[in-house]
Amino acid sequence: MDKAQKLIVAKRIKEMRNRKGWTQLELAELLEVDRVSVTNYELGRAVPQWGTFVKLAELFNTTTDYLMGSSDDETKKTPDSMENEREFIGKIELTDEELMNQFEIDGRPLTPKEWKKLIELIRLDRRFED
Repeated sequence: MDKAQKLIVAKRIKEMRNRKGWTQLELAELLEVDRVSVTNYELGRAVPQWGTFVKLAELFNTTTDYLMGSSDDETKKTPDSMENEREFIGKIELTDEELMNQFEIDGRPLTPKEWKKLIELIRLDRRFED
């Protein structure tokens, strides 16, 4: 990460923390780091580890892309924020055929017969778990 990007990260962390009305110590406690680490993030002296970036994004209800300067859109996209919820669901749900084609064994896609056997095996396994 170059110096310019570190400064963007620093500025965004500080801005988001101030919007929440948190002190550096309060943010440090939420992140489970020391206050000096937060100070260093905000001054661009240090960059958070990836897990800390994820926690920051969750705490600030934004994205890691925004915090890292890869995006200027700080809005976290959720199904509720999408205009058409069915459109969102359609993007994450796959038909049986599409799902079946996602799996390969020995470099070959599953056949419908193999797919049914796989489903039966999972159902059998779940019965034993209960």
